[in-house]
Amino acid sequence: MWSLTEYCLHRFLFHKYFRRDHWAHHVNPQAYIGISGLYIGIISALMLGPAFMLGLTSLYSGYMLGYLAYLILHFSMHRKHSRMYRLIIKLVRNHELHHQKGVEKNFGVTSPLWDFVFRTYVSRKRAAPSTNGDFGRQ
Repeated sequence: MWSLTEYCLHRFLFHKYFRRDHWAHHVNPQAYIGISGLYIGIISALMLGPAFMLGLTSLYSGYMLGYLAYLILHFSMHRKHSRMYRLIIKLVRNHELHHQKGVEKNFGVTSPLWDFVFRTYVSRKRAAPSTNGDFGRQ
């Protein structure tokens, strides 16, 4: 469930409604991950109350853990020297294509599954040449 939520948030929310905030990450991947923590904090706080009242705190906790895993993976993808980087190299390559200018594909960060399902996956062979530098890997 988390991977579908991540895909939808990234594709439809980050790339549509929070495009300026999210584009800051595309321009400088190491300096900025995702959208403002203020938005995430507010949304998380607003969701906790209903989750508690409906007895869905386990589901809420699962989503929070999924989001934490997403943050750790995404952070590591943009840091070539992190310990995790070499373990997730295939995910890194998919995400590199997403960061190329003009490539509105490969929205799944922790998994390409939903990109295949919704036909938004693009391979290196089909992607346009990069004009976005070195993916922020210093």
